[in-house]
Amino acid sequence: MFTVDPKIFEAHPNLRVAVIHAQGCSNMEDASAQEARERLSRLTLSLQEKLQGLSFEEYVPITCWRQAYKKFGATPKKHLCSLENLYKSVAQKGEIRSINKLVDIYNMVSLQHGFTMGADDLSKIAGRITLGYASGQLPFTPLGSTESSFPSKGEVVYADEQKVLCRRWNWRECEESKLGTETQDVLFYIEDLWASDASLLEKAVTHLVELLEELAGCTSITHAILTASSSTS
Repeated sequence: MFTVDPKIFEAHPNLRVAVIHAQGCSNMEDASAQEARERLSRLTLSLQEKLQGLSFEEYVPITCWRQAYKKFGATPKKHLCSLENLYKSVAQKGEIRSINKLVDIYNMVSLQHGFTMGADDLSKIAGRITLGYASGQLPFTPLGSTESSFPSKGEVVYADEQKVLCRRWNWRECEESKLGTETQDVLFYIEDLWASDASLLEKAVTHLVELLEELAGCTSITHAILTASSSTS
């Protein structure tokens, strides 16, 4: 279902990726969706003052991604990792725009635990998903767009066998596999480049699972943590 190219681990030996497969999820607009929105709003308000005083140039969960982006040729000040994008939105606006229940849930976990995250609707995936280096031959259609481009060879991407799912590692997700109200079968990713304590990633996984069970009513949730010694789930 999911693989990390060993070359990614060669370049980033401390990387760990938690992969969470949730089935039977409800992403409909209902009372639990409203509850997710309200929890996200409360969380962002509680974090705003802290994040306004944060030096992103010295904050390890951000600096590690800036360094990783530089390794494959991205410009960190232009292309923010997903976590820095969330943090700056909270610091500047005091809020994160609600998308839908499942997206709001994983944004809560990302903000609270300090890890980059993403997700794909598995009903829209062709074959196996790989976190690896772009071939230059697979198209990418960004969220909200119908126009495709071809990420350059060597860029770190998530891709299935037909298309790129996320560009510049965790910078921008694609239109095709986005989570919508009809989504029931989801693969979530939690990426750890910085935590010296392995339990921190495990706590984030546990929190995500608890929210998915409580608010999205998922009927089956399994997970694995991939490392340099175990790169396939």
